[in-house]
Amino acid sequence: DGETLVGKKIVYVEGPSSGDGDVNIYFDATGWEDNQNLTIISTGTVNYVEPLEFNTENSNLNVITWEGYDETSLVIGKHNGTVYSHGGASYLEILDRSWTNGNIITNEGLTITEVVAFKEFHYVDPVRDGQVPPGFEGLIGGGGSGYSSTPDSWSEI
Repeated sequence: DGETLVGKKIVYVEGPSSGDGDVNIYFDATGWEDNQNLTIISTGTVNYVEPLEFNTENSNLNVITWEGYDETSLVIGKHNGTVYSHGGASYLEILDRSWTNGNIITNEGLTITEVVAFKEFHYVDPVRDGQVPPGFEGLIGGGGSGYSSTPDSWSEI
């Protein structure tokens, strides 16, 4: 429920052992509120399903994950935010029109599967108005300096 996330900056999920801590995010057309900037940090995999999701220009869902990131879009979907995956990332687009506005950074590659779909990716500078997404301070450099040449160790997650 998007209303329970209003005002939150970071949701951290840690499993009992390495690779655990999976997160399932399901936002339908009413699940995402205006003016949110939320980061999900997981020691497992983050699965994001967005049927009929079209969040506003001023809301961002950012992800930091150890195992991987999977996003499925149905009919129409829009995702604003930065995704940082130590594992891989995959996108499944089914009968839809969808947009990703932000950044996708993976250590093990990116897979995109489209079934009668049209997907657009648009780069957006993750440093907006001098601010990085919540939880990314150690991974992304400040100001106009871009990404740090020595990111923090993933074991710190």
